[in-house]
Amino acid sequence: PQPGNPGPRLFRLVEDGAIINRMGFNGCGVDRFCRRLARLHRPMPNGRMRGPTVPLGVNIGINKTGSDPLRDYPDLVARVRPYADYITMNLSSPNTPGLRDLQSATMLKELLDAINTRNPERPPLLVKLAPDLDDSSYEPILEAAIEGGAQGLILTNTTIARPATLRDPAARESGGLSGRPLAPRSRDVLRIVSGLNKGRLALISCGGIETGEDILARIRMGADMVQIYSSFVLQGPGILARMKTELLDAMRRDGFETIADAHGVDRPD
Repeated sequence: PQPGNPGPRLFRLVEDGAIINRMGFNGCGVDRFCRRLARLHRPMPNGRMRGPTVPLGVNIGINKTGSDPLRDYPDLVARVRPYADYITMNLSSPNTPGLRDLQSATMLKELLDAINTRNPERPPLLVKLAPDLDDSSYEPILEAAIEGGAQGLILTNTTIARPATLRDPAARESGGLSGRPLAPRSRDVLRIVSGLNKGRLALISCGGIETGEDILARIRMGADMVQIYSSFVLQGPGILARMKTELLDAMRRDGFETIADAHGVDRPD
């Protein structure tokens, strides 16, 4: 368990359609977390366990102090694997000192090897990357993820950049910026990685997705799935129904019957 960074540590930039957070992985720790996850799994009359009715992903990261990544990530995977449909290795939060250094291809391969040694059987593992890397950095990271047996990448986490277009007074607060201002860079990273990936890993696009049109654009660029965060926080859960309707409208307009028909049609060769 750790308290995270002192508050205030989350800022809604409503006019910019953005959020800045520097939470610092505040949480109750993996022991209590797993006890809560276990309550989602109930025994059935036939003796088997019934879990959640929707896929459940678990996001793991190291502590701010006292951490040993080559020990902690394998242990965290071992702890959460009975309850997770997929596991995300967060190597890209800007709010834990030294965390982003783990994104190097060499270090990522060592981490994945350690995870696989400790966990010969596990759910799919995805690696969450930052948008602030040099464009040339993504290819060796992608190859290391593939060689290390990861199943996918999440593109991208929050950014430490501050676009000049931001208008909210809180725009200069430190932390990770998410939402609409992140969208151009998130699309750029997806375009780069999708062109290199050639379908070898699952790609989840995240960053500035607000409409069904945004979802279709990411699918067309090669994303297999999308995630939303800031738009969900700022607009509430009703956004899901609206985005699905907008997505269907955009698919019909562009002549796609299914998501699979649209997947990768705009991916760079």
